[in-house]
Amino acid sequence: MRRTCYFLLVCCFFLPRVLGDDSQIGSMEEFRETIRIIAKGVAKVLTSRREDAITIGAFSGPPNLGTAAGPGLKQLFTEELRSLNIRVAKLGTPLGLSGEYRLARPHPNAETTQVRLEIKLTDDSGQSVADLASMIELPEFRTIVVDKGEIDKGKAIIDTFSSPESTALAMGLTVDFDGIYRRRNSGNFNPDPIDVIKEATNKPTAIVLNGNELRASLTSAYGFQVLVNGAARAIKIEEGRPFVAIAKGETFKLRVNNRSPLTISTVLTLDGINSFAFSEIKKDDGKSKYSKWIVSPQQFAEVAGWHINNSTAREFRVTDFTQSAAALLSSEGSLGTITAVIRATWRRSETPPEDEFMEPGAAAGAVGAIGFGDDVVQRVNEDAQAREFGRVRSILTVRYEKPE
Repeated sequence: MRRTCYFLLVCCFFLPRVLGDDSQIGSMEEFRETIRIIAKGVAKVLTSRREDAITIGAFSGPPNLGTAAGPGLKQLFTEELRSLNIRVAKLGTPLGLSGEYRLARPHPNAETTQVRLEIKLTDDSGQSVADLASMIELPEFRTIVVDKGEIDKGKAIIDTFSSPESTALAMGLTVDFDGIYRRRNSGNFNPDPIDVIKEATNKPTAIVLNGNELRASLTSAYGFQVLVNGAARAIKIEEGRPFVAIAKGETFKLRVNNRSPLTISTVLTLDGINSFAFSEIKKDDGKSKYSKWIVSPQQFAEVAGWHINNSTAREFRVTDFTQSAAALLSSEGSLGTITAVIRATWRRSETPPEDEFMEPGAAAGAVGAIGFGDDVVQRVNEDAQAREFGRVRSILTVRYEKPE
């Protein structure tokens, strides 16, 4: 019988590169570069109009996928605009920024589907500001997909060239990347590239074991559960998408099960917000020192709530949007997802897992919201080891909804 990990290890290292793999892959951070480029264009528009403040509205995704990247994208825009000395206000500014994100191919021969951003500025009468697209300066390896008609409408349409892992995260997909890697590296090699996103959208492999444990596929070693009152809540698959019913006012915990022989790291996001977003333990730049939870081989970790410090957490609670964590961060948009992104991790003095070097399957070219419950005891230890982090092995996403 496995024993509960009462002391969770919290990773405090943010390594820029791991085995040639950018640490931003499989996270919202991968979209920061593109958002920084757009933010500079927005700042130019404001400067030309002698404005120094803006209101950021919602970023919506494809309604058929039930995506939840909007709050994360809005947070990135907020951070980048503030770094350019643009004040971000909730209301009352002459100009507002909003947008949409969707799946697209940057060109017909692209190997995999990626994320496309459609951004617009509007004035206080709701009319689009037409000079945004012309103010955005793109490096040669980026493309801005606009025609004269779109420029007149004030819309900038930009491809992010996101990896399959970050695209899957943004689109709220559950994907067994281990399984895709094994297929790609099996003896039955198919020279045609695997479009991970297309397969995950059209042929989802998510399954539920014992009625309450989500896995990315039947062969995946990583599971995800939502605990309410100490018991795992039932998860159902609808149209290939996992759902869990959590009523408004209910508090819950998250459990990550690691049935592999590897030590893993997991990033937990709720409504697009990292579980460490409200941590009191900061780096010198004011951002949270932690981002990942560490789970030992053949063990599981239970996260009781938003990390506050290494002895206290604030319960995850389904609440009205106005009282939610997304609202506290001035985030809006599609809500309703809880996601775990899983990687292998090892000390720098250790040998990486053998399968860490497999080639990927494809190369890159609201019903309520989760807020705060009571403070609860959750003792965790900081993992002070110098660590490496591998490729994304599994992304597990469950949508939550209030019962009718």
